[in-house]
Amino acid sequence: MTMLYAVKQVEKLTPDILFFSLEPASENSLYFLAGQYVYLTDPHSKVTLPFSIASLPQGSLQFYFRLNLDDSKVIQFAKALIVGNQLAISLPQGNCSLPEFDTPILFAAGGTGISQPLALLSALTMKQFSSTCRLYWSVRQESDFFLKQDLDHYVEVLKDFQYTVSLTRESNTWPYARGYCYELIVADSIPLSETEVYVSGPYEMVRDTIINLQVNGLNRNKVHTDMGF
Repeated sequence: MTMLYAVKQVEKLTPDILFFSLEPASENSLYFLAGQYVYLTDPHSKVTLPFSIASLPQGSLQFYFRLNLDDSKVIQFAKALIVGNQLAISLPQGNCSLPEFDTPILFAAGGTGISQPLALLSALTMKQFSSTCRLYWSVRQESDFFLKQDLDHYVEVLKDFQYTVSLTRESNTWPYARGYCYELIVADSIPLSETEVYVSGPYEMVRDTIINLQVNGLNRNKVHTDMGF
C-alpha cells in the first residue's frame, strides 16, 4: 500500500547533499513513529529508494539525501525532486522507536544517517526526556556538518544532551574531533552495557560500529538499527 505525497521544498545543502520535504497530496496523511523509515518511489522512472524520516509525524515529512553520482538510480530519483511533483510513499517500517521509560541513550550516525537521530531528538524534546543522551556523528568532509544550529538547539532544550561531530578524512582546517564514531565512544568511556544504542548510516559504518562496540561492552539487546545486524 502506498500514498501520494507532493514535493514541498528542495534545498541543496552541500555539493552532494539535498534536503527535501513532502506534504500529503490528499487529505490522508501517513502515520508513523519517530525513528521509522519509508520507501519513496518516483512514479515515472519507477525508481524506489529507502529514506529515514528526519521529522515528527506532525507537519511535512523531511529527508536528507546524498547524491551518489556513481549510482544511476540515485541520479534518476534526484531528477524527480521538483516542487509540486508527486512521489509514492510506502507504509512506515523499522523498529528504532524510543524506549517507554527514560534511560541513557546513545546515537551513532554516519553521514545522512543523521536523519533518524534528528527525528528521535525531536521526540525526546516533546516527551521532556530527563536522562542522559549522547550523539556521535561522523562525516566525510567539513561541509557535511550542516546541522550545527539544530544540534546546539537540542543542547539547550534537553536536560543532559551532548554531541560530538567527527571527520573521517584528512583536513588541515577541521576544528572538531577526528575518527570513527566507535573510536570516540570508546575513548569517552560510555557505559555501553546500560545504554540504549541507536546506529544509523551506511552499511559498513553500522556494521563496524556494532562490532567494535560489542568488544567494549555493548549490550546487543539494547542495540537499535534497521540494518539487520
